[in-house]
Amino acid sequence: MLWGVALGVAAFAAFFVARTLVRNAVLAFIAAFVAFEAVLVLFSIPLGGWEAYAPRYTIEIFAVNAAWFIGAQTVLRLAARRPVLGAP
Repeated sequence: MLWGVALGVAAFAAFFVARTLVRNAVLAFIAAFVAFEAVLVLFSIPLGGWEAYAPRYTIEIFAVNAAWFIGAQTVLRLAARRPVLGAP
């Protein structure tokens, strides 16, 4: 149950960090990722699970998140160019 709290705190931290950098999506993404992972590392000290933060795993998670971010940004930019449901 404490890991659920950790994930919630990490999500809020990532949200508030990204919100301050809203003008630059790439910088907001990177800062939010760092904030999320940093909070999880802090929680993993008393809760255990430190081995999950080996550089190999962190880089892999970052790569997956970056791929989703690029895909979402691409879809968002393409959708912004086309009218939705026949709107002018």
